[in-house]
Amino acid sequence: MDAADLGPVLDDIALTFTHFNPRTERLPRVTDAQLAALLMPVLTIAGDRDVMIDSTETARRITTFVPNATVEILPGVGHAILGRTDTVLNFLRTPTKP
Repeated sequence: MDAADLGPVLDDIALTFTHFNPRTERLPRVTDAQLAALLMPVLTIAGDRDVMIDSTETARRITTFVPNATVEILPGVGHAILGRTDTVLNFLRTPTKP
C-alpha cells in the first residue's frame, strides 16, 4: 500500500475505534476437532509480529488440522493486515468443488 493510500485507511480505523469496544478477555481457543470439521476452503493471513495471537502456532494448527487451508504469514507485519485485498478476492473467486 502506498503512503498516499494510507490516509483514508487510517481515517477509517480511527472512526472504527471511536465506536468499538475492544475485547479484553482472552480469545477462545478453537479445538483441533473443530478445526478438522472445517471442510470449506479457509484462508488465514497473519503477521509474524502480531502481539495478539501466536501466528506461528496458529499457522501450524491450521495447516495440520484444516483439510483445505491456505496460510500466509507476512514477515514484519503485526495484527493489522493491510493491502491484501487482491489475495482475499482471488481466494474468494476461486471455484471450489461442492
